[in-house]
Amino acid sequence: MNAPAIHEARVAVPANLLRGRRRPQIALVGLPHTGKSTIFQAASSTEVQSGRLDGSALHFDACRVEVGLEQASLVDLPPLRTLHDLEETDHQVLMALLGGQPGDGGFKVPDVLIQVVDATALERNLALSQELCQLGKPLVIALNRLDEAREKGIYINAEA
Repeated sequence: MNAPAIHEARVAVPANLLRGRRRPQIALVGLPHTGKSTIFQAASSTEVQSGRLDGSALHFDACRVEVGLEQASLVDLPPLRTLHDLEETDHQVLMALLGGQPGDGGFKVPDVLIQVVDATALERNLALSQELCQLGKPLVIALNRLDEAREKGIYINAEA
């Protein structure tokens, strides 16, 4: 009886995977009630670490997410209303965006910002987008509640 032929398949793996210290830090930001935490929960692993921003009672959650063979660190920050006329809570979140959260259980300075935007309230959300662009970090806008916007007669050309 003939033995079946064995076929080898080789997959090229990048030499410098984004893991460990090279893992990028992604921060979820946005106005209150935009769905940041819902998106975080959908993306997060089972190992969610919780903490508080330095000198405040503001709560954040952080985890590691797998993106193909790569990894990223994801942090869900407290709501951010504006970067102008800062209230104390906005100031604490801004400091975390600029300096990270030092110490054990903290997170490094975000490399990328994902702003979760409520499609039913674009004007307020896009005003914050303009302010976040001034931080000089890559900004991804994640449109949320598009179905509710359509029900209200709001149609958004996301590609534009």
